[in-house]
Parts: sequence; C-alpha cells; structure tokens
Amino acid sequence: MSVVKYILPVLAAAGAAQAQCSTTATLTIENPSDASALSSCRTFSGNIALATSVEGDITIPGVRSIDGSLSAVNVTNLNTISAPQLEEIADTFELRDNQNLASISMDSLTDIDTIQWVGLANLRNLGFAAGISSVSVVNIDNTQLSSIDGIGVDAVNEFTLVNNGLLTQLQLDLVKVSRTLIISGNGEDLMVQFPLLETAQNLTFRNCSDVKLPSLESVNGTVGFFSTKFESFGMPNLTTVGGLLFQDNLNLANLSLPELETVGGGFKISNNPDLLELDFPALVTVRGALDFSGNFTSVVMDEINLVQGAFNIQSSSDEIEEQCDGFKAMSGRNKPIRGEYQCVPGVETPGDATTNPTRTSSGSSATDTGAAGHLDVSSTAAIGLFGVLATMFGLL
Repeated sequence: MSVVKYILPVLAAAGAAQAQCSTTATLTIENPSDASALSSCRTFSGNIALATSVEGDITIPGVRSIDGSLSAVNVTNLNTISAPQLEEIADTFELRDNQNLASISMDSLTDIDTIQWVGLANLRNLGFAAGISSVSVVNIDNTQLSSIDGIGVDAVNEFTLVNNGLLTQLQLDLVKVSRTLIISGNGEDLMVQFPLLETAQNLTFRNCSDVKLPSLESVNGTVGFFSTKFESFGMPNLTTVGGLLFQDNLNLANLSLPELETVGGGFKISNNPDLLELDFPALVTVRGALDFSGNFTSVVMDEINLVQGAFNIQSSSDEIEEQCDGFKAMSGRNKPIRGEYQCVPGVETPGDATTNPTRTSSGSSATDTGAAGHLDVSSTAAIGLFGVLATMFGLL
C-alpha cells in the first residue's frame, strides 16, 4: 500500500504536466507565471494566446514547437515577447493592435506558416538570430520596423509589406511568389531588391524609390508600378507577363523591357510625364487591351503581331503621327490589331480609351472607332491586370 501511496501522486503530477502541454482549444497566458509554466513542454499541441490584460515582458521558455498558433491581440500594455528555444509555429504568429510592443525575440525560430503583424505602432526590433527560412504568408502592416532582417525565405505564397514608415531597405533572396506580393506605403526612400526572383503570380509596387528585379522571367498574373520615384526601370529577363501597368510614376524617364514577348492580359502605361520613348523590341502578343497615354515622342513595337483587345495610344506630342499611321494599317478584324483602334498624336490631355481626345493641332487623328472590340477594363481579356489591381487599390 505504501508503494501505491507514493506512485499515485507521481502519476497525477505527470498527468497534470501532460495536460499543460496540450489543449483542444486555446491556452490563455494571463501573466509571466503562466508562460513560465510551459518550460517543461518541448512541444505544445494547440494554440497559445496572450490575454489582453498582460503587461510588460512575456517570455515563453522551453517550448520548441507550437503545433498551432501563437497570438497577442489588443494586448496594449505588452512591451516585449520572447521565446528563446522556439523553433517552429505550425500555424499563425499573430500580433495585432499591440500599441506598446517594441521587440520580438525568438533566436531559434526558423519555421512559421503565417506571419500576421498588424497595427504595432512601436515595434522596432526583431530578434531572429537563426533566421526564418520557411514561411507561407507574410503580412507586416503599420509598424516602426526599419528592417526585417531575420526573415529570409526563398519562396512564399503571399508577401505584404505596407505602411511601415521607417523601412528604407528591403532585400530578399526570394525565388518564387506563388500568389501575391505587395509593397506599398513604406518609407519614402524605400529601395527594393529581389535579385533572385524568377517567377511570380502577382507583384505590386507603390511608393518605392527603386525596384530591382534582374532575374524575373515570367509572371502569370499582374505586375504593377504606382507612384514610384525611380527615373529608370528595367526587367532585363522578363519574357511573359499576365498583365503590366505603369501608372503615376512622375519621375520615370527610361523604361526597358528588352525580352518581353507576351502580355497575356492588359498592358497599360499612363501618367508618367517624363517617359517620352517607348520601345518594346521583342513584344509580339498582347491578349488584352493595349492602353498607352502620355507625352510620348516615339512608340516602337516592331515585332507586334497580335493585340486582341482594344488599342489606344494618346500623346501630347505630334511626333508619333507617322507611327500612328503605321499602327492604323495594322488594325482591323483580320489584322494584327483586332480590337477597337485609336492612336492620336497632339492631344491636349492624353487619357485612356474612355477619354475622348481633344487635339491641339490639326491633322489626321489616325483613329477608328468602328473596329471590333472595346477597351473595357472589366473585360475577360483585361481582367488579369486591371481587375486585380483595381480591387487591391481602387485605382480604376
């Protein structure tokens, strides 16, 4: 009986320890002692959440793997969160609306499924010494981070980096983006470099001072550049893209796409006042609408053989009149330019195909509104570019 007497408390303690390392729902940490109680758990099965009443610094010791999510939402008095031994978060690492959170320290962390950090107005420091090398979704929105060093992945499904006003440098060795990458509204002088990026689904860049994509070869969806500050831009290896848009890039003067052959949706260039010469020497096919408006003195597409959607070029310059005549000869139902055709030099205020151009000089406008098709950004042919980007930013 004496043996049983001592064994039963031991078994009870072991059972309690086991229960402490798992939950079918969410374990809520109310204070530092609750976090310290996890120190014997190598793996925690379930979700861990910080209570909104938590204050100061929270350290989760011992745990190497969370088979679920780790979250802190509206924990307004949380200052730091650390987990020195944590290597993996199988689901989501969510930090949202924690106004005083200044630092994250997880020096062993390498694998996360999803990063959701939103509304962290004082977050300035990341401690990921081992480096996060595997993550599916990254969303970092409204922080004070000046760097995301420690997040280094070669493939993601989604990557969103917006409203981080102190961020001025971003270099990642991404090779593939399976769904969406959005860089928008960060530091005024943000320089973006993805030297190894080869393929992507959708890419959007806004308010960047520089963007380098030297290895990009194909994009199944859309690529859009909005309100950037760079003077020159090129994608030297891009051959195919689902849709392409350059809009409101007020300093852009040189655009180089020497290998671009196919645009699977729409191709739009608008309100880039310093961009005077367009030359796409390898461009053969645009399956959606081609819509260029600006101050162009030259538009050269010597290899163009098919524009399935509507064709609109409007320029404030008279110098493209001869080129418009050449494009006019290619327009018609059974000719390379098959949609509604319009090419107008000397326009007072160049606009897209929904704009009725007013010329500042006399002469042929080289237009034809009787050709088949219509430049409709909601059309099936153009939806890849214009639909997605309009949805993201309400641009059109």
